[in-house]
Amino acid sequence: GPMQIVAPAGYVWSGGVVYKKKTAALAAGNYVPGAEADLPLTSAPAAPSSAPFNVLAVAGSDIVFRPSVKYGLISDIVVPSDSPTGSINAFLLTVGGDDSASEGPSQAAVAEAPRVPRIFGASARLAGRAAGFDGAAIFDFETVSPVPSGGGLVISGPLGFATAGSENGGVCLFRSLARDPEPQVPAHTCVLGSSANATIITVGLEAELLPGGYRLRVPLENPADATAAGVTPQWELETHEVLGASPPAFADLPGIAWGDRVEQPMPVAEIVSGELCLEESISHCDVVDRQYQLTG
Repeated sequence: GPMQIVAPAGYVWSGGVVYKKKTAALAAGNYVPGAEADLPLTSAPAAPSSAPFNVLAVAGSDIVFRPSVKYGLISDIVVPSDSPTGSINAFLLTVGGDDSASEGPSQAAVAEAPRVPRIFGASARLAGRAAGFDGAAIFDFETVSPVPSGGGLVISGPLGFATAGSENGGVCLFRSLARDPEPQVPAHTCVLGSSANATIITVGLEAELLPGGYRLRVPLENPADATAAGVTPQWELETHEVLGASPPAFADLPGIAWGDRVEQPMPVAEIVSGELCLEESISHCDVVDRQYQLTG
């Protein structure tokens, strides 16, 4: 000893530690499958009561391990909303050394942590921002978990968007952002709908969607009214294992994207026409000067 386990930044050990091997007297959940011996502890380690909460002190310097024996430990832990980006995303187990940290551990092991299953890097933008514009909404995002056939993508955003048909015949364009190799996006359906307080875009999958970065371009007609002052539109992206299930079973936790505001179109836009005017007769020329018109 001593022995400690350092979780990635943002994780919080929360107790419920199991450290014994399987015996006839122990019910499922009270032993570590595959362990060959109990950890030589007198009691289960407690969750940290002060920072750093991602460091679990398993045992002090009096612990003695037998060589070539497989031990095990299971513990409850609170997972953060995102994987760490400023530090290593891995668990570090150390054994030996000095409790005062003046001497480093004699043995250590590193295990990479799985990424937090959340939609990352979500962004949303409009092909045109004018109210009533017949254009498209473009979403970029990255998934961590595969989405099975029968599942899909559900995007909810501001009310007022309507089906548009002028771009690409009204068909959604769904493609991978990977270049080498570029995974194939499975056959899918794309439906625009709404609830009482949101526009809803549903993409149904006819085959499994692999983890990766994607772009979805949805033909939409912008709301007839501009976005209210001080409001930044928000879009929420979800991947569902089964579309329509209640409650929903997420493949990844939702991602949030801040979108473009819808603005009022320019009040006047026209080509100025009129007869050729010489400088000396400009006062008699019927040409409308609009260079100082407000454009919104």
